[in-house]
Amino acid sequence: MPVMSMDSSFSEVAILSRAIHRDKTPLPPEAARALLAMDLAPEDQERMRALSTKAAEGKLSTDERAELASYTRVSHILAVLHSKARHALS
Repeated sequence: MPVMSMDSSFSEVAILSRAIHRDKTPLPPEAARALLAMDLAPEDQERMRALSTKAAEGKLSTDERAELASYTRVSHILAVLHSKARHALS
């Protein structure tokens, strides 16, 4: 199966980052604190670690590779949201 590459500027994370960093509307402190409280559930964190370990060993199935990619995208989105929240509280 051919690997399709996509310009990273059009990834979900890049698009969301541009959307929330436009600074048109200030983020209220309550909303910023709520965003900072968001995180992956412990079982999802453990699954992501397990998949990452398997990936480092070169033992991921195609489905596991897709699952790890999903976890990675969500983690990046949370990081962007956390960044926006920290900026709003500073």
